[in-house]
Amino acid sequence: MWRPLNGPVEDHPMTVCDGRNINTSNLVKSDMIRGDYTGSLLYPLYEPKKACQWYYMSKQDVEDVLLFKSFDSKEGSVKHAPHTSFALPNAPDNVCPRISVEVRALVFTPST
Repeated sequence: MWRPLNGPVEDHPMTVCDGRNINTSNLVKSDMIRGDYTGSLLYPLYEPKKACQWYYMSKQDVEDVLLFKSFDSKEGSVKHAPHTSFALPNAPDNVCPRISVEVRALVFTPST
């Protein structure tokens, strides 16, 4: 879950990639180190043919919550949904910096 704490977001909106368009061979594994914990993250390489489709909400406000699944272990499901932010080319001068919160949850369900 991601949402801005101030809004509307006029620059650097959260953007999510459609996981159905990800070429998993173009994902690069990187270490994520937080204190004593070491995990891993996957970063997509640039694809010049625009194979990936990215989406964002224009002028997302504080009541606009973005909910997305970033990983799924189920066979046959979309595995990854990369997300990031980007500088809007037509952003007004002197916009208030985006302040946001991201909450992650691990959800376990029985096999079907």
